[in-house]
Amino acid sequence: MEDRRGQSHRSGAAGRDPSRIPGGAYLQALTQVVKDLPIPRKINFVILLTCGATLTVAAVAIFVAQLASFRHALNRDLETTCRVIGQTATTAITLKDHKGAADILAALSAKPQILRASLDLSDGSEFAAFKSEKLDPVPLIPKPDGTHSVGPYLVLNQPIFLGGERIGTLHLL
Repeated sequence: MEDRRGQSHRSGAAGRDPSRIPGGAYLQALTQVVKDLPIPRKINFVILLTCGATLTVAAVAIFVAQLASFRHALNRDLETTCRVIGQTATTAITLKDHKGAADILAALSAKPQILRASLDLSDGSEFAAFKSEKLDPVPLIPKPDGTHSVGPYLVLNQPIFLGGERIGTLHLL
């Protein structure tokens, strides 16, 4: 195709001069270097690239597996802590001992990964709470029982039972 001045132009990427494409001169020089390599060096280069790609995939797989394992272990640790604190707090809830319940929750300060804990009665009112100084502001905690993700936080809501009757809920953040 010619323009008004009689110069020919090619359309599309195939017609572009590689030296005019950003990084094109570098790509052109790299292609020439690879073409000039002897076959044994090309084979070594391909083997090196294959090994590098394999190691990268293996490293990513190990990272993902470790991340899943860590999250599972953290979840199990939170569940165990929740059961222990829930069993201990049963007496404080039954006797309406707010200070005793607050002291039980304050013991969670020994676990730096727990930023907030609260005991709610079965009517939904907060009975006692513990909040780490590291947590500001307190995120909205979902109400359903079980494990929930709230932003970067893991929240565990564990029901507390006494004689088959639900007397409260323990929330750990």
